[in-house]
Amino acid sequence: MVRRIADRTVRDYYAAQFKAELERAFDGGAAVAGAGRGQARQAPGRADARLAARHGLHGGEALRRQRLLIACLLNHPELIHHVFEEVAELRLSSAPLDKIRLAILEQASSGAPLDLDGLKTNLINSGIVPLIEELTGPGTAKLDPLARPDAPLAQVRQDWTSVFRLHRLNDLHHDLTAAQESLGREMTDENMARFTLAQQAFERAKAEAADTGQS
Repeated sequence: MVRRIADRTVRDYYAAQFKAELERAFDGGAAVAGAGRGQARQAPGRADARLAARHGLHGGEALRRQRLLIACLLNHPELIHHVFEEVAELRLSSAPLDKIRLAILEQASSGAPLDLDGLKTNLINSGIVPLIEELTGPGTAKLDPLARPDAPLAQVRQDWTSVFRLHRLNDLHHDLTAAQESLGREMTDENMARFTLAQQAFERAKAEAADTGQS
């Protein structure tokens, strides 16, 4: 069992070991350069890079990914019933987009197709109706072709899943970096368990993203 390590030399040694392990998980270490400064960077592998290039989505474009994911749901009412669980676990840093996500989930819980007009009515007092109109308007195609209402649902579902997995991979990278930093500061059973779970979740997500990127 891991216990609190009082000796600084020993603690620093184990912190370095765990950092090296984290770097190996991130394809050679480029992903965590600067992590000690609190700058959580991306860790895309080759397949992840292909996913990003496929949709013009790169490291610093988390908001664009989020807008694309929600735009697809709004423009393809049937999509939510294919990706309900993924939408439920989707993390969005944008509060307005997250309100739309929650409203979509609530409406979809009835089993009926997404009703865009009903969604707008439910959110009329939230101040985000203009955002919905923006994401469903003529400019949607500029965000990504898969957000267009006339895009085939099967292709939209496949590409939406690709973007979701890429987005989730970045979230889990941040979780893993935070867990590694906590473990480096304080070697406890709790922090070790947190690090192990975060690492396992990241590796699973990385494998899923790689499978998608090769399809």
